[in-house]
Amino acid sequence: MKNLLWIVLAGIVLVGGYVLITGETPTDLMNGAQTEPEVAAEEADEGAEEAATAVEDAAEDAMSTAGDAVDTATEAATGAVNGAVESAQESVQEAATDIENAVSGAVEDAGDAVNDTVNDLIDTVTE
Repeated sequence: MKNLLWIVLAGIVLVGGYVLITGETPTDLMNGAQTEPEVAAEEADEGAEEAATAVEDAAEDAMSTAGDAVDTATEAATGAVNGAVESAQESVQEAATDIENAVSGAVEDAGDAVNDTVNDLIDTVTE
């Protein structure tokens, strides 16, 4: 029982010290306790609005980042395709040049063979 008395006395001293330090009266303390839920509800609404704004901003940033990533990937793919097309064009041009050289060589060789054959025929006929 003695311990309970000391606990009650300590509680009274704490409440009295709080009232003395803050300058509030016991009536102000009771009225403040009634308005605190309203203030807490308003603060919760403000916090929810701020959180919604933060989520919206984060979503916009994510969309912007995703758009930038798509643009970068598109540019990279376009560059790769252009490089492949240029390489293919160069390869086709080199192949066409090689074919042209081979055909020219074959035509010259055929022309030389025909000339040789005609010369041999002329030599044979004149003998």
